[in-house]
Amino acid sequence: MTDLAGYVAVLNFIGLYVVNRSGSVRSLDRYVPQGSRWGHPVMKLHRGRELKPYVCGNGRLRVILHADGDRHCRYVDDLVREAFGTEAPAKRTGPLG
Repeated sequence: MTDLAGYVAVLNFIGLYVVNRSGSVRSLDRYVPQGSRWGHPVMKLHRGRELKPYVCGNGRLRVILHADGDRHCRYVDDLVREAFGTEAPAKRTGPLG
């Protein structure tokens, strides 16, 4: 697991996702129940990783967060604002942004 200094838990997704001031969103390592091929429940480790945001039609970056079997689409700048109370770059920077 990487160093999570500077990251804060995402509101309503505590223990699942973290965000930092620059807008980087990461999932955390966690165990999820999964059925084995013999029908016995086993716990599978899902390694945390940095999520890759995508650009919406309005130019804002968005990530998809999963919790309790549901998908939740969230804007990256909203996650930063909720976690730190500050503004984050809302538009993509680069050749296409």
